[in-house]
Amino acid sequence: MRNLPVYIITANKTMKALQAFSYLFNKFWSDNTQVNVLGYDIPDFNLPGNFNYISLGTQRGKNYWSDDMKDYFSNHCKDELFILTFEDVLILDTIDKNLLKYATEFCKLNNEKLLRFNLSACLQSRGHNLIKSYDEFDVIEAKQDEIFRLALNISIWNRTQFLNKLVSGETMHDFENPSKPGSKNDGLGVYAFKKKYVVRTGEAYRRGKKCPNPYKDLLSRFTLGKDLDKKHIKVIEENNWLPEI
Repeated sequence: MRNLPVYIITANKTMKALQAFSYLFNKFWSDNTQVNVLGYDIPDFNLPGNFNYISLGTQRGKNYWSDDMKDYFSNHCKDELFILTFEDVLILDTIDKNLLKYATEFCKLNNEKLLRFNLSACLQSRGHNLIKSYDEFDVIEAKQDEIFRLALNISIWNRTQFLNKLVSGETMHDFENPSKPGSKNDGLGVYAFKKKYVVRTGEAYRRGKKCPNPYKDLLSRFTLGKDLDKKHIKVIEENNWLPEI
């Protein structure tokens, strides 16, 4: 099975976190997976060979985020399914490759009504219905009137539907806003796993500042997972790959 393309969104202010992200991605995901970074200024540091940095041009401001995404995914991306996340989403442990394979096949089979498939544990904390139950995991679907159906948590996205949801002049927060017209009751599926998950993540930056503990599992109450191993924290901190901004 061909791996889905992975896209990472970054900005000039936070792109140094790509060093920590790429280190953890290649440790816990795969150094054979092509990762495409969508940014602006060219980094003044090196990235691993499987990371492809794509400049979207001049960073014009947060209100141009949706326009930049619409231009790239309309004119330069031909993949109907892709994984999307941000440079400050830190992978904390080895991903579940079997679940990722299941999610990928599920999305291909349900592509016509798919919006996204969330790969983390966050969807189960919101209104959802059970789709399929197995011994070790469940497949769930967000209710049509549930808020944050457009959340930009690490997910597999349907490119056509992602483009349909982008409105010119939106920030990332505008895109996710549950009061946005068309964000609910659209008949599209937002799916996820329950009991087991593809990936556990921490968060490096929030509201323009470094988080107090970027190596903490944000959803440990569901995943029962530990935080990032201290040996990896030491590498990141000693290299200042997550600087204060």
